[in-house]
Amino acid sequence: MGRAVTDLRPAIAIVDAAIRGVPSAVALVRESAAVSPPSTWPLCCVYARLILAVHYGGPVVDAAPITLWHLQPEAGDPWGPVTAAVRSGVGELVEAPVPGRWHIAQSWVGTPMASSGHTWLWLDSGRLGTRYDSAAGRGPTILASSWTERLARNPGGIRVAALR
Repeated sequence: MGRAVTDLRPAIAIVDAAIRGVPSAVALVRESAAVSPPSTWPLCCVYARLILAVHYGGPVVDAAPITLWHLQPEAGDPWGPVTAAVRSGVGELVEAPVPGRWHIAQSWVGTPMASSGHTWLWLDSGRLGTRYDSAAGRGPTILASSWTERLARNPGGIRVAALR
C-alpha cells in the first residue's frame, strides 16, 4: 500500500469554513477544487470530493469523471466515489479499513442505487473509527463508531478505499 495521508482534518476545516462563507476559505476552495463552494451544506459525495480536492488538488481528484464523484446514475456505478478515488490515484480499494489510515467509503442501506446511500470519510483507529460526512440540510457530522456498527447499519454493503 502507498504512503498514507497525513491528516485530512485541515482540508475538512477549510471546506467547512468556505461553506459558512469565510472569504479566505472560499478563495482556497475555488482555487483548489476549481468550483465555488455551495452556499448550503452539500450532499455527502460533493462534500467528500471538495475535501479531497483541497487536500490533493483539483486536477488530481478530477482525473476521474465528476459523474462518479457525484454518484450520478448515468455513471452506472453504485460505488462511484470510491471508484473515482481509485481511478484518480488518491485511493486504493481495500477489503476493510486499514488502521491508522484515512478512507473514502460508499454505503447502502439496501439495494445499491435503489435505496438510501451515503458517502463518507473514515479515519480508522484500530478498534474504533471516526466518520466525517455531511448531508444536505444538516451539515457536517463527526461520529465515532466501530466498523462492525457501520456494516450493521448498511446491509446493502460498503465499499472502501484507503487514501494515499
